[in-house]
Amino acid sequence: MRYTVCIAAIGLISGACATDFSSMSMERLRAMQGKVSQSERNAYRAEMQKRMRQKRDKSGYGQRTRQGSGNGKGKMYRKGKGW
Repeated sequence: MRYTVCIAAIGLISGACATDFSSMSMERLRAMQGKVSQSERNAYRAEMQKRMRQKRDKSGYGQRTRQGSGNGKGKMYRKGKGW
């Protein structure tokens, strides 16, 4: 019983001392890459993925834009001449 209580207390203390990656700048997070401890790796990875997703959504990367004349007549040229 005492052993279980001690383990639970250690778990709570280590959870309270975990690094808050959400308050760090992107430059600081990138500088920490590869230097994060095993216990904080999941939180670091989640924060980086969240930030990269936000950056992608903000920039519009991956969204298709419709370009061209739109008449469905694709023109194929070989050596500058139409077929």
